[in-house]
Amino acid sequence: ENRAFRVLHEAEPLDVIVRFAMAELDSAAPYLHSISTIRLATILETAVDDSCLEALTKRPASWQTDALRKLRGPLIEFASADEGQRAEYLLDALAQELRAKLKTGVGRYEAVLDAFGLGGGIHDEARRALLEMIEIRNCLIHRNGRVDTRLTRVCPWLQLERGGIVGISRKAFDAYWAAVRYYLREILVRWYRVMNVHA
Repeated sequence: ENRAFRVLHEAEPLDVIVRFAMAELDSAAPYLHSISTIRLATILETAVDDSCLEALTKRPASWQTDALRKLRGPLIEFASADEGQRAEYLLDALAQELRAKLKTGVGRYEAVLDAFGLGGGIHDEARRALLEMIEIRNCLIHRNGRVDTRLTRVCPWLQLERGGIVGISRKAFDAYWAAVRYYLREILVRWYRVMNVHA
């Protein structure tokens, strides 16, 4: 008989799983909302990167921006790379040059998007929800869900105590989901505008 099959049918591991599932149900699924928030933040980051990479590969004018002209790097490696690799290299170098990862909330994305003519305004409510989502994601990933000083400073409206555990309610997750959908649509509209395509 398969050992994994036996383990799944032993009382103790099943009891642990059942107790965890019951606790999740009793407390409105904070673990599920946490992993979903991490995934949502990753989807947003990937969509922004993909938009910029598309600009580099589909829009030659993107290569002529002042921000890209200032970049420096290994010419031989760059010249020997294929088109996709060159675009990725430029995007990484640009984000580093702009210090995008040091900016808070959507500022990290807007700095890079703006370099490709894809920057723009964002509704305050969505901006705040995205800031909260990104900061909570960082605590979940880098602090094992513990509230750090940065989260209390950047998102004071959450009224969290340093050292406490981040809990994500259904209401908060729904706000993050709505903000991400809104922001992705905004980026798409900007993309169509820059590419002169009518949606």
